[in-house]
Amino acid sequence: MPEYQPRQKSAHADSDRVTQHEHPKYLLPIIGSAVYCGLLTVGMSIVNVYTPYLVLAHHLGGSMTASVIITVYTLTSMVMGFLFGTFFHFLHRYIFLFGLFFMGVGAVFFYFAHGLVTLTLSVIVIGLSYPMAGTYLFNTIANRVPQRMAGLSN
Repeated sequence: MPEYQPRQKSAHADSDRVTQHEHPKYLLPIIGSAVYCGLLTVGMSIVNVYTPYLVLAHHLGGSMTASVIITVYTLTSMVMGFLFGTFFHFLHRYIFLFGLFFMGVGAVFFYFAHGLVTLTLSVIVIGLSYPMAGTYLFNTIANRVPQRMAGLSN
């Protein structure tokens, strides 16, 4: 079993510290990104919670139908996660806006979905757009925040 070795204090220990002047420069984008991540998570939770309600309220099927629709949402999110690099190559810095736009389109269709096909298509659009905006946001946070402030961004 490896033994714990405390870190040695480096000669550059004072230069590794973050000054008080650097905090405001990085704090606003981190807080904004955290708020957006929270809203994104709430939005995605709504899909998982509201889908069974829509299926049952509009008599589109039972719990099995709702489970299949949520599974389609999860699988499309996974596919877009796998293809994120390809889309990022073509859309580059516009991928975040692209993801937000289609997330909004999917949310509007989801809200007005009264049929099984419309509900499934809206969940597919939301499932494809969520990883675009989310993965780009996480990547941006990781690249924008200096290494010595990584604890703050997590």
